[in-house]
Amino acid sequence: MLKLIVLPFLIGIIIERIIHSLSMSISTTTDIKNLAESFQAVCVGIAALFSAITFAPVLEKIVKKKTLISKYRKLYPVSELGKNYKLVHHPHRGRGHVYLIDIRSKTTHHVENMGTMKDLDFDWGVVQDITADEYDKFTPANNIDTQVD
Repeated sequence: MLKLIVLPFLIGIIIERIIHSLSMSISTTTDIKNLAESFQAVCVGIAALFSAITFAPVLEKIVKKKTLISKYRKLYPVSELGKNYKLVHHPHRGRGHVYLIDIRSKTTHHVENMGTMKDLDFDWGVVQDITADEYDKFTPANNIDTQVD
C-alpha cells in the first residue's frame, strides 16, 4: 500500500531532477528552468492524486470502524454489563459462539469475532453459560461486528 503512495512521487522527483540537471548542463535559460519547475509541479500533483485515490478506501474503512466502535460502546458500555445486557455462550451452538443478550429490548446479538470483543472492551472471562430455555426467551437481532473488510 505504501509503495503505491510513494512510487509516483519518487518517480516524479527522479524525472524532475534529471531534467533539472540537464537544464543546468545544457543551458541556464529560464525556459528550461521553467519547464523543470512545471514538470515538478505536475509530478507532485500526480503523486498527490495517486495517493488520494489509494488512501481514500483505507481512510473510509478506518472511519467506518471508529464509527461502529463508538456506536456499540454507547449502546453497550462495559459499566452496564450484567445490568442492561450480558454476554453468553450460545446454548445450541456451544462455547466459542458469544452472544450479547440485551435485557432492555429482549434481543440477542451475535458478537461476530474476537476482534469485536476486543474493540468493545469485552472480556472473555465474563461470558456466561445459559440454558436453552432462558436463551429462547429472547428474539434474535442483528449481529455485532466492528471488523470492516
